[in-house]
Amino acid sequence: MPEQCFLRWRRKYGNIFTIWFGEQPQVCVAEFNKIIETFQKDGEAYSGRFTFEEFDKLVRGGTYGIIMTEGEFWRGQRRFALQIFRDFGLGKNLMQDKILSELELLFERIEEEIKQGKDVDFGENIDISVGSIINNFLFGYRFDNERLGEFRQLKKLMDIMLDTGFHPSMIEQLVGVANDLWFAGQETTSTTLNWGIAFLINNPNVQNKVHAELDSIIGDFDRIITTADRPSLPYLNALINVKFNMGIEIQRMANLVPLNVAHKLTKDVKIDGYYIPKDTIIIPQISAVLADGEIFENPEEFSPERFLDENGKLKKVDELIPFSIGKRQCLGEALARMELFLFLGNLLNKYKFMPGNDGIPSLKRFNGGTARCKKFKCRIIKREE
Repeated sequence: MPEQCFLRWRRKYGNIFTIWFGEQPQVCVAEFNKIIETFQKDGEAYSGRFTFEEFDKLVRGGTYGIIMTEGEFWRGQRRFALQIFRDFGLGKNLMQDKILSELELLFERIEEEIKQGKDVDFGENIDISVGSIINNFLFGYRFDNERLGEFRQLKKLMDIMLDTGFHPSMIEQLVGVANDLWFAGQETTSTTLNWGIAFLINNPNVQNKVHAELDSIIGDFDRIITTADRPSLPYLNALINVKFNMGIEIQRMANLVPLNVAHKLTKDVKIDGYYIPKDTIIIPQISAVLADGEIFENPEEFSPERFLDENGKLKKVDELIPFSIGKRQCLGEALARMELFLFLGNLLNKYKFMPGNDGIPSLKRFNGGTARCKKFKCRIIKREE
């Protein structure tokens, strides 16, 4: 796995080393304190973005959006996106209500498949639900049965914007921003939830502990869990938490972006006496931190207990940074944390997840844009049974 390679290289070459992609050097910072010292404390210097211009032209028609842009243009677009999130109710009950409405529809689809005695393709169902939330947020509609053909397609956006008579560069930028927000808002959250169910089926003792906590605190299979319940559910929080640097064993184990996205220096810097010139590609190797045995004991084990103190209370772990760090930290983090908590909490309150006819889900990783697990179907049982 990539993170194990980075840990081996760190042990051999030190906290900072260079890897080469062809003739292109990339500096890796693979130790937590050095990542804080650089990407957080001197964030502006590390906020540039390395891009493959020819690839961007082929895929996007140029360098547009938020993720792959930089400088004042990127800062303005990021501020705009954050303001839009706030305007549409992020952090307020409005966003929670939208998520819970989609959750009810997910329940209906699962119940129908349970009635038919089928194993459930959890990944497909959660893809539709999470995709509908971000699609509703961006374009004002969800994916009902008549629009499932549009799933993972954004063609309609171009038609809408072409009708407005905007300048072509504005149209392309709007498409780029929508693409970035849609991909980041759908892919990472649905993949995390898919990993979560796979881990829980592979570790039934952990699922049983979550169920025991929910039965003790919530005490009703049909009661909807909200973010107001978060302080009362430490074990669930250790599994998939909504508060910064506390919990999220699922994301630590899943390690969705093992190579991270390449940054670029905006000025000359010195790290541990090494001079590194402006425009150098530099990467915070967060995956190496999440798999570091000096930070997380037995890191290969799935253990939410690592985030609980001796009294069973949630504890802060500064090194838990799955949403990255510094100026390029994920701008949709608050939405993702809310979705993860509400989806997983309510699914586990209502259902038990077990291996389907094909057996226990594989935990083998398939690395692409994100690290995915192999598709699986599972048996889902209503807990009142």
